[in-house]
Amino acid sequence: MLTRVEFNQGSQRFINNSTDTPNRCNRGWKWKQYQNRTSRIIIEQDLGCLYHEPVDRRLFINTQDSEKCKEEEEGIVHEQEDEAATIRIPDCRPYVPIKYQASVVFSDTYRVPQLLFQAYKPDGTQLNLDELIHTDIFYGDSLEYPMNLIKSSTSSSKEDKDKEEEEEEEEGKRVQLPILTRTIHPIDNQTYWGLHPCNTQTILKEILEEEHRNHPKKLPPQLVIESFFALVSSKIRPPQHCLL
Repeated sequence: MLTRVEFNQGSQRFINNSTDTPNRCNRGWKWKQYQNRTSRIIIEQDLGCLYHEPVDRRLFINTQDSEKCKEEEEGIVHEQEDEAATIRIPDCRPYVPIKYQASVVFSDTYRVPQLLFQAYKPDGTQLNLDELIHTDIFYGDSLEYPMNLIKSSTSSSKEDKDKEEEEEEEEGKRVQLPILTRTIHPIDNQTYWGLHPCNTQTILKEILEEEHRNHPKKLPPQLVIESFFALVSSKIRPPQHCLL
């Protein structure tokens, strides 16, 4: 879909538009160039990536009271969702402050952008998968196409039970996250969490073909980058999304 040169060019044009469109998902992103730097993964190339400064996020303490609070809060939001301006309700669940730092790199294998991120506590300890599930990094309803789910391979054998009970069982088998992987950042060689790029090209092609049917077959790299951010931002809170 993209070459490394196209990724570099499209990314820089993407962030250069942030002054004209300050409310879009490009706000706060910077381009980091590593001229003539050799990494352990990519050799003898001019490397660069999109980078966002660390922002505050929250690791919620999973208690019965906090779950009840979450349900009440979601009920209020649902009541307001049809209004023109939804009032943001402060989240009352107890939490531990964490930092979230995101980076978008080029996947040489899949030839698409890839979101990498680190999430860590005030003492610098990296969050594990179970802790990530209980943060506000991900939207709570990140369960639908086009991002995949990690599902249990165990099939249900209780077909004669009530439909509602079956749905609850299926819901319990799902990890409410896009497919995550632990990987090494191709430039700084540190360990990051990342959204696996295996299906990204297929999804982006579907989105671009649907929205730009009358455009040339080869779309501008910037448009690919914008579509990627729109896709990711539907499942993961953008770094510039301020929280109460």
